[in-house]
Amino acid sequence: MAYKRINKSVKDIKEKNNQNGKYKNNSKVFVRERKMSFTDYVWYLIMQKGRTTSMELDEYLKNKNGTYKISISKHAFSKQRQYLKPQIFIDIYKDYLEDFYHNYPEQNKTYKGYNVCAIDGSLFEIPNTKELREEYKTQKNSSGDRLRKVLDKEVKEELKKQKTIKIRMSKVVLDTGEIEYLLTNITEDIIAPEEMKETYFKRWQIEIGYDILKNKLHLENFTGKTKITIEQDFYAQIYTFNVLQDIKNTNTRRIQEKQKNKNLKYKYKVNINILAGWLKNILIAVMFTE
Repeated sequence: MAYKRINKSVKDIKEKNNQNGKYKNNSKVFVRERKMSFTDYVWYLIMQKGRTTSMELDEYLKNKNGTYKISISKHAFSKQRQYLKPQIFIDIYKDYLEDFYHNYPEQNKTYKGYNVCAIDGSLFEIPNTKELREEYKTQKNSSGDRLRKVLDKEVKEELKKQKTIKIRMSKVVLDTGEIEYLLTNITEDIIAPEEMKETYFKRWQIEIGYDILKNKLHLENFTGKTKITIEQDFYAQIYTFNVLQDIKNTNTRRIQEKQKNKNLKYKYKVNINILAGWLKNILIAVMFTE
């Protein structure tokens, strides 16, 4: 099923090419026939593997054209990408998630009928430039300057509407003997106090998500030093992360189905390291195969 959603996403990105006025900073760009079109720039930024720009461009154009004879300079590419708004990557990753949750509810794993969501923070290294320090209000620590936050006006406005929130406190004893006190607005008729520990540990998936973003997809390998290139790279990898998780979950379900009712000493599971390494190749195959 993940592959159907990926194919749909490829078509959606191609269709957004027709609305590219919404996603570019200059009405005169991406209008003539060029070696790399609006769609090419979007897919190139998604498919990067963390190598030099010249190597990435050569491989992308080779996959697209079937030859290394067609090339584009790093300077020309870097100049043109400045006209591409990061909003395109935000929209495609949100479209991908909307397609999953709205059209494939049977694949959506819930807890007591609810979606389990986690919110946490993490630090990402960005190039240390005056522009980026002023833009993101860097946080000082022993490791240097770090990106602290990206402001989200919609979240702020939503929080302002919440004048009061009723919460309860639960005491949880961890396996180590440590005691933690958890605050939640979920009522006891939904999650009893003795179930809070199990529910709390479900949030650990967000920590795994950060590990994948940083160490498998190499999110911090930013390919530019301007606000627009940082956000292009960031949101492109958020899209890639969702695709990766979708493929992983699809194949996990298949493996579990095959292993059902089998008395196996060891259970097979998807190797996320191998999958992350192959993901960009999968996307390239989907993109350039009719």
